[in-house]
Amino acid sequence: MLLHLQKHKLPANAQQIFKKMLADTQGSVDRIFAKILIAQWLFGIGCAWLISPLSWTGATSSVHIHVWSAIFLGGAILGVPLYLVRIAPGHLSTRLAVSAGQLMFSALLIHLMGGRIEAHFHIFVSLALLAAYRDRTVFVPAVAITVVDHLVRGYLWPQSVFGVFSVASWRPIEHSAWVIFETISLCYLIGQNLSQFSTVAALQCSLQEKQLELESKVIERTRDLRDAKIFQESILNSIDAEICVLDESADILFVNERWRAFADHNGIETKSSGVGCNYIGCNYLEVCDRDQGPSSTHSQNIAEAIRHVRDGNLAAYINEYSCHNGNEKRWFHVRVNPVQLSNVRAIALVHIEVTETKRAQAKAESLAKLVLDSPGEVYILSKETLQFVEVNQGACKNLGYDRETLLTMSPIDLAPQFTQDELLGLLARVIHHERNGWSFSS
Repeated sequence: MLLHLQKHKLPANAQQIFKKMLADTQGSVDRIFAKILIAQWLFGIGCAWLISPLSWTGATSSVHIHVWSAIFLGGAILGVPLYLVRIAPGHLSTRLAVSAGQLMFSALLIHLMGGRIEAHFHIFVSLALLAAYRDRTVFVPAVAITVVDHLVRGYLWPQSVFGVFSVASWRPIEHSAWVIFETISLCYLIGQNLSQFSTVAALQCSLQEKQLELESKVIERTRDLRDAKIFQESILNSIDAEICVLDESADILFVNERWRAFADHNGIETKSSGVGCNYIGCNYLEVCDRDQGPSSTHSQNIAEAIRHVRDGNLAAYINEYSCHNGNEKRWFHVRVNPVQLSNVRAIALVHIEVTETKRAQAKAESLAKLVLDSPGEVYILSKETLQFVEVNQGACKNLGYDRETLLTMSPIDLAPQFTQDELLGLLARVIHHERNGWSFSS
């Protein structure tokens, strides 16, 4: 195996995969051989009982010494490899013990069958089975035991090997040569098989590297998406507006912290149980349909707008509405817009509180009304054209013009002693704080 790895120069990771594949295969073959060895032992006992007496003593059939040989000698031969298979499957010592035990039992089986030529096939089958280990080392004890056994018993006790009392001098050598030939052939096939193992190991190593690379990219992409989501949520949470994003079924996909606080503060129910703390996944249309409070009309308008925007009948919906928080009146600007999120068509629902703006606008209108209704003269004019853009009732009363007529005039019409350039210069000095003001009379 080491020579094979050096020849193919596999990367370190591929070598580890190759070794593991080979170790798993050899451990599996060990367990298979354990069953084969037990089956052979029982078969050898059967042969000794049924065939061996007839082969050695003719028609006389009785319990022969070979039966005891099959039981005890066969058990001794197979006991060691069976024990090693149990305690050390996949180890080299186990494979060598199995190889030696298998071929020693082949020699015993040939002897029990009286040297029948059919019994010799057990040797060749055993060698073929040993090739399943994908380890040429196992052939060393197998071939050595077979060759020595054929040469020693073939010349000293030919009846035990070939079933005859005398044998030609070349016959043990011929049998040994066939065993060696098969071994060489099997070694070549093992080399081819190991090359296939190498290819599979290299491919598996490449696949594992690709998988690790893909997993790394997935982890990185997931982290980027998570960071992007956190970043987007941070931005949306920092916006001074209540934002809610719905899918096409009007189920809530996202709400920012201001919307959540607004819904909690106003007791918006998102479930039939009335629990208003888990908004994601709830249906906003159902929330609007369940609203029976003072803002139910607005809720129905929002629900209708969501349906129209979802169905493409309305490009957007913009409105203002008021609601009460205790005795305090609050104003909101609401927008419903379609948005595209990846492959999902969504709806953005944005509430912006404009209470302070409304209050400031009301104050400005009150102040403007107070100024316009005051008895003193108030003129508002354009700094570019000097034409009046607003005058109050005091100005109209004191000058004797109605408001519509004064709005077509300028200070030059009331004080013709000034030119337009002079008035513009005086106005520029006031704008740039070079003087506090100026007055003139018509």
